[in-house]
Amino acid sequence: MTIAKSSIQSKTIFTSLTHSFHTNTKLTDKKYIKHRMFRESCLLVEGNYLKDLNVLGRDLSQAVLVDNSPHAFGYQVDNGIPIESWFDDPNDTELLKLEQFCATLHGVKDVRSMVRSKFQTYKLIRDA
Repeated sequence: MTIAKSSIQSKTIFTSLTHSFHTNTKLTDKKYIKHRMFRESCLLVEGNYLKDLNVLGRDLSQAVLVDNSPHAFGYQVDNGIPIESWFDDPNDTELLKLEQFCATLHGVKDVRSMVRSKFQTYKLIRDA
């Protein structure tokens, strides 16, 4: 999943699930999420769905990509924030764990150096 950040905290769901995916959670509620992108916008590379943030048409210095698959970060590694997988777990708190860190990104000229330093996603990809 990708969360694109701007000065007004614009959020975009970018999932490798197909467009037919639908759920009634706050994450897919239009009140919270204004834009959605699906598998059709991912790039299939050697059996992995990679998310190229350029398709968002936004300033990548102000975007983070949150995903449970290190491969998803392939094109913009320094925008990548890894999380644990959570499938059908109503008690999942993975995104809540990021709330404090994401608040520190507000007003930062380029979030990538902070994301790279905190999460070191490049190491996860190297070691995958």
